[in-house]
Amino acid sequence: MGKVAVIADSKKIKFVTDSTCDLPQALIDRWGITVIPVFVHIGDESFADDGVALDRTDFYNRLPNLNPLPTTSAPSPGLCEQAIDKVFEDADHVIIITLPPKLSATYEAMRLGINKHPADRWTLLDSGTTTMTMGYQVLIAAEVAAQTGDVDQVLKAIQQVRPNIKLAALINTLENLRRSGRVNFATAGIGALLQIKPIITVNDGVVETMARVRTM
Repeated sequence: MGKVAVIADSKKIKFVTDSTCDLPQALIDRWGITVIPVFVHIGDESFADDGVALDRTDFYNRLPNLNPLPTTSAPSPGLCEQAIDKVFEDADHVIIITLPPKLSATYEAMRLGINKHPADRWTLLDSGTTTMTMGYQVLIAAEVAAQTGDVDQVLKAIQQVRPNIKLAALINTLENLRRSGRVNFATAGIGALLQIKPIITVNDGVVETMARVRTM
């Protein structure tokens, strides 16, 4: 039988992230990841993005006909604190990987939620991105933590995986971007006329255009 490496200072490391990581529930359950929901506001109603209060398939089916457009908001610091406190009950060190502060107040809410705990027992990371490019950072971190119990090795693994994951999103229409103020009316009108589909990415918290194509 091969030898098993034993780390003298092995720690129980737990992870917290927000719901924009888009990790499948099976992986969340497997690795014991705590996911704090962001919120979607439709008219006068507010829904937690937790897969229960808000059904994403239904939401995206309704989205083209919603007026005004839905808005989003970060979880409150109190909600983050409540979830993080529970994680600390069974952890030596907590690592939080979340949306970039340039895109959302979620990062700041997490910072306020964890700030009362000793600084040497937690690490808060700006993922620089969103959706599964953030989710993969959480996933690789959880895997390395389970194997090593070493915070430094976990943080090193996150830094190593970041350059190797890229986000590309194809937007079907420029209309919602126009309504949000991110492109002007003329650009959106030309885009609609020519059926231009922008491909966007997120780099260090900044939404950028990778390409513009004519068809899906």
